[in-house]
Amino acid sequence: MDNIKKENVQYFLDMDLAELSEGTPLSEGNGVTEFQMEAEVVAAALKKAGVPAGRVPSGRARSLFLMRAFYFLGVFRGGEAARAAILDEEREGGKFSLSDSCTELFAEDLKAMDCEELASICKTLSL
Repeated sequence: MDNIKKENVQYFLDMDLAELSEGTPLSEGNGVTEFQMEAEVVAAALKKAGVPAGRVPSGRARSLFLMRAFYFLGVFRGGEAARAAILDEEREGGKFSLSDSCTELFAEDLKAMDCEELASICKTLSL
């Protein structure tokens, strides 16, 4: 990002940012089929990082782990959509990946949480 000059960047209003999802594989109006396709992308990235979701205890901790992975996929997809909008061209989607060490660290943090800490986070999310 350091090589991007401020004068070369198109600025987006909040509504423009919201509309970027329309240029992603899972836009806001899509259904379960597209969600499953993105879930497969997340599962592949977790497997490649060496921390498949099955390594995190099931239940709420695993839900949080998967939410984190989907979050980073969303950041990636948003970046792809912004790039396409700025360059005014369509490109084939990039290869989503997750940091091995950061993914492992998050999984270990979840495993180390006591029930009260986990319950507090999950209560915030109504899990």
